[in-house]
Amino acid sequence: MSIIIRRATPADIEAIGRLVIDVWRETYRGILSDYVLATQTVPVGERSIRYVGLDSDGSGRAALVAERAGTIVGFAAGGPATDGSLGTEAEIAPPYVARRLQFRGIGGRLMGALAHALIASGHKSAGLWIPRDNVAAVAFARTLGGTVAGTRSTCAGETMLEEVAVIWPDLAELTVWHAEPAALSRGARGSGLAAPDIVAADALTRCRMDG
Repeated sequence: MSIIIRRATPADIEAIGRLVIDVWRETYRGILSDYVLATQTVPVGERSIRYVGLDSDGSGRAALVAERAGTIVGFAAGGPATDGSLGTEAEIAPPYVARRLQFRGIGGRLMGALAHALIASGHKSAGLWIPRDNVAAVAFARTLGGTVAGTRSTCAGETMLEEVAVIWPDLAELTVWHAEPAALSRGARGSGLAAPDIVAADALTRCRMDG
C-alpha cells in the first residue's frame, strides 16, 4: 500500500485531531500522569491543528499529512519560532505517525517534506522540543541529522518535564528525506506524491546503527 505525502487542508482537521490525540496518549502513557493525559488531550490536538490551512497566507507556516488508502496516518507542521529558545528561524511541532505504521520511513518523509515547505516560506533553520523521556523521538530526530542543542524544564499539567532541543542549523540537510517537493499538492485529498512504504531502511534500523 502506498503512502501519499500532501498538504493538509481544513477538511483534514477532524482526522488530524484524532490521530494526534491517539498517538499522544499512547506515546506518553507512563511518562505523564493519567490526570495529565485526561486533561491535556484536547489542548494538544488544538495546538497541532492550528497550523492547518495557513501555509498560503504569508504566515510562514506549513502543515502536511501522510495518507494511506484514504486514511490520514501521519502529520507534521511548523512555522516561525515563537520565543527564540531554540535559536532557529522556524519551530517544528512534534510530528505524529500512527503507531501501527511507525518505523517504516513515514516520519522521515514527512519531516523532509516539511523542511522543503519551510524553506519555501523563507526559513533557513529549524528545531523542535522533545521530552527527554521520549527516547525514541529524540533518537528519531538525531537520525534525521538533528543536533541536540540544549534542555529546558517545562510543566505539563502537574508534571515537570525535561525537554531536549534538537535543531537543524541548515534546514536543507533535512530535505534529503523527501526529494520531490514539487509533488506536494495544495489541492484536494488524494493528490500528492505516492511511494511504496519503506520497511527495511527504516528509522529504527538507522538508530541502531547510530547507537
